[in-house]
Amino acid sequence: MNKLEKRFVQKFYARVGACIHAHDMLQDGDKVCVGLSGGKDSLALLQTLAGRRRFSKSNYHLIAVHIDVQEVPYKVDSQWLQQFCDELKVPLIIEKVSVDFNKTAKDSTCFYCSWNRRKRLFEMTRQLDANKLALGHHRDDALETMMLNMISYGTLSSMPGKLSMFEGLIKLIRPMLDLSSDDTQRFANIHQFPSERKKCPHENLTRRFEMRDLLDDIQTKFPEAKVNMYKALSNIYLDYMPAADKENAVIRDPRCK
Repeated sequence: MNKLEKRFVQKFYARVGACIHAHDMLQDGDKVCVGLSGGKDSLALLQTLAGRRRFSKSNYHLIAVHIDVQEVPYKVDSQWLQQFCDELKVPLIIEKVSVDFNKTAKDSTCFYCSWNRRKRLFEMTRQLDANKLALGHHRDDALETMMLNMISYGTLSSMPGKLSMFEGLIKLIRPMLDLSSDDTQRFANIHQFPSERKKCPHENLTRRFEMRDLLDDIQTKFPEAKVNMYKALSNIYLDYMPAADKENAVIRDPRCK
């Protein structure tokens, strides 16, 4: 690793730490399940959370959980994944699940698969008596979700950095939310993370992928678009929204009342 790469990695760690601090994500004694898909984002997340334990004021415990859906051709090198976790001194659990895709339409295969993976992750988090679930979502994921919700469902919503679920039993955290996909890709390249053995054949056929293309088109025309759109998610002027003067305006988040 050269000096430029070391400086980038240090900055990467610092930005994750700043996000954790800003959202008060980790406390002493936390037991954190990390959703480890085997992709660049989840690998970067686990390495960063494991690495910062050495100098963090919070003494937390990590468990990596990989959900293997048997009916999906997406596969990772489980032996490498185990070695990666061993080097980080993080226990790894590989959970195999079966999903009946006959119950869903072809155009929602990815959503159904993702929903089942997430559902099992939450179940595993509770079974392991963990109080936090960490996912490797980044800024681009948040923007894609915002665009998808606006265009497809008519809602203005995205991904919060921290979300309390199941009456406070589990808190979902996203420590890399302030980083971009390019940031995690560069981190992965520096650490020579391997690519998946078999990629999912549906990954480029989803509405989310369409949102990714749309955001890239906007970014081409307006280079600061993604940065400013992400800032806008935390810089909302409710009084200047179209429904602000209506008695029946629907505001879902009670913090915005």
